[in-house]
Amino acid sequence: MLLVPLALTSTDAAVRRLGFARWKQLHRLVYVAPALGVLHFFWRVKKDVSEPITYGAVLAALLAIRVVAYVRAPARRASPAHSPDAARMRGR
Repeated sequence: MLLVPLALTSTDAAVRRLGFARWKQLHRLVYVAPALGVLHFFWRVKKDVSEPITYGAVLAALLAIRVVAYVRAPARRASPAHSPDAARMRGR
């Protein structure tokens, strides 16, 4: 259910309607959805929790990769002239 709003707002028109900052905030739900999915799977399993723990470990590794990439690219975050929304605004 958390991914439905993301699918509905994935068009350029939706980005313009919401504004880039609000759109980006909404699309951060993409990080919450899999974590809640793993938690739900863990709660549903009765005896052998090795499979949900494996999924949780894979998710944690993927999110760690995202964090490392975010930390390593401070120049790209600090430069608004090179952001995707700045390029989109120049094209208007």
